[in-house]
Amino acid sequence: SNAQADGDTGDSRGNSTLSVGRSVKIHGLRSERGRALNGKYGTIATELDGETGRHGVRLKGGRIMAVKPGNLTLVAARPVSGEGRDHGPGPARSRDSGGGPGEDLRRVR
Repeated sequence: SNAQADGDTGDSRGNSTLSVGRSVKIHGLRSERGRALNGKYGTIATELDGETGRHGVRLKGGRIMAVKPGNLTLVAARPVSGEGRDHGPGPARSRDSGGGPGEDLRRVR
């Protein structure tokens, strides 16, 4: 059974749970449309739908796809902007940067 395998310390709402806002990676889809999504990252946008048995997953471009939990793997949330920007507690885009890095950030999203 998966219970021991996920290394959770008893909190059922811990890191092993697919819940809204968590970052996930899509895998194992077999349809033609689905195969294009394998390996893509997204964020869970809706709780599990009892009728379809799927979560709504928001992809980077803003599209929301319905995906079964078995095709989702939780990933550690990492900053959208990539490495090296997360040392300071302050906002990533500061006024005195003159808008340079801020522009780049907006473009890659």
